[in-house]
Order: sequence, then C-alpha cells, then structure tokens
Amino acid sequence: MKKVMFASAVVALTVAAIAQAQSSAWKIVADERFSVMTVENKTDIENFTGRTSKITGTINFDAAAKTGSGTIIVDGTSIDTGVALRNEHMRSADWFNFDKDGMIKFVASSVRNTSGNNYAVVGELTMKGITKRLTTTATLKITNANEVTKSMGFAGNVAALSTKFKVKLSDFGVKHPAIGAGRVNDSVEITLAVVATDK
Repeated sequence: MKKVMFASAVVALTVAAIAQAQSSAWKIVADERFSVMTVENKTDIENFTGRTSKITGTINFDAAAKTGSGTIIVDGTSIDTGVALRNEHMRSADWFNFDKDGMIKFVASSVRNTSGNNYAVVGELTMKGITKRLTTTATLKITNANEVTKSMGFAGNVAALSTKFKVKLSDFGVKHPAIGAGRVNDSVEITLAVVATDK
C-alpha cells in the first residue's frame, strides 16, 4: 500500500513538474539593449520614426502546445521622434494625449503556431482610452540558458519576440489637420522586438 502511495506521489509530482515546464511566464526586459518599439510615419512630405524601450509585460507560453497569451505595455510618453517639439506635440491632447494617459497596451488572447517559430496572434490594442481588436503575426524564439546568456546578465532562459503591424490613427481618435495635409499618415507601422526571461 505504501509503495502504491509513494508511486502515486511521484507520478503526481512528475506531472506537475512537466506542466510547469510546459507553460511558463516570461517577463519582458525593459532595457534598450534588448527591447525596443518603433513607430514609423511615411508620407510624400515628411518622414520620421518614434522609438522607445520603456516596455513592460509578461508573455505566457506553453512550449508543448505552442500556444500562449500575454500583455505588453508601452509608455507612450517616452516615445522619441528625434525632435523635442514634435515629441511634445505628439503627447498633447491634439494628438495622442499621452500626457493624460500614456499607456499603450496590447493584450494577446490567442496565440497559434503556424510554422516553426511563427505564430498568428489575436488580441486587443488600447491607446488613448480606445480599445480595438488586432490581428498580427509574430516570431518567438527560445534560447536555453547558457554561458552567453549568463554573460549578458540573464539568470534563466531567454525568449525573443518580434512583430510588426499597422495601426490606423483615426481608429484611436487621432484626427489632426496634419494628417489631412499629408504630413502625417493615418496609417503608421509599429515594430516591436522584445527579449523576455523566465527568471
């Protein structure tokens, strides 16, 4: 009887350990060396790129099922376009109103593997207090802890996530004369590349 109980306990612990290993939480590293978001404006008159590394969040990933979810938060007030006055304008109520609500949040509710390290992602993007459904593709690559990752300051395994998608500014209540004048495109491209660790 004791042997049966012992065996059952071992099986239970093994199953729990496997489940924990399969589904884990990865914390995004908010460091400009590893994580960055850019937003690119292209028009026939004016081109510029905004950039920030103030990115936080968690990626939940089941390596066995190749599914997951996650939340990524970007500090909109930190986006730098290279021109101080333009940054100030973009933070104002006339544009993104980041001075009042600087949070840009993406919550991924569905992550489905399509091939290799490629995934189809469905979630909701919130900006300027407005939430819209967003569908995109992403690449997720896992690097097990090794001497190189340790030398870079990571205590555990490392996940690299990258995605690119377009956002229509008017969908988020951004309607400025500069858009109609052709200085700013109503559709901007956002590129996100972050590194996360499980420890």
